Amino acid sequence: RIHALAMAMLVVITVVFGRISVLPPMQTLPGAFAIVTILLFDGFLVASIALRFVFPAVSQEGNAFWCVRTAPISVSRLYWMKFILWVPLVLVPAEVLVWTTLPMARAPERVMLAAAGMMAFAVVGLVSINLGAGAYFATQREENPVKVAASQGASVTFLVSLLYLTGAVMLLELPVARVLAGAPAQQA
Repeated sequence: RIHALAMAMLVVITVVFGRISVLPPMQTLPGAFAIVTILLFDGFLVASIALRFVFPAVSQEGNAFWCVRTAPISVSRLYWMKFILWVPLVLVPAEVLVWTTLPMARAPERVMLAAAGMMAFAVVGLVSINLGAGAYFATQREENPVKVAASQGASVTFLVSLLYLTGAVMLLELPVARVLAGAPAQQA
């Protein structure tokens, strides 16, 4: 509960400061870099949310997981149900972050739509990475999800998530710069 509250406060602080501080108009490439940097920060926050809540999803089953393994229930179906549950729960704060923080960098609507789409695909990837790695590094003996999310397997998963996000967001740098180059000048 404390971690959920801390994550919610980070999202709220990011949203509030994103609304308060508006960057002045910039040249094309620095403007694109500012937009991509903000989007990357949003992605890192979403990755930490996914690590904290999605990664321990399989470990939370505890010894009951072995009952599922011996039952005539498909384990892949269980994983798909967890995936379908977690994608919308992670997608909502991710999209809220995109739509509230990118205006501070004066992102045009086309860029914000592209960023929102990229973030939706990134959330699917982050949930997949964290759910799969959480199953691979599962520790059914641990009852505290905070300890599961602070394990060595979680650290490796977070690094993989950050590399994934950095690659996904960097793919937007040049298209955003091209959109900004063709966008009409914005007035302060």
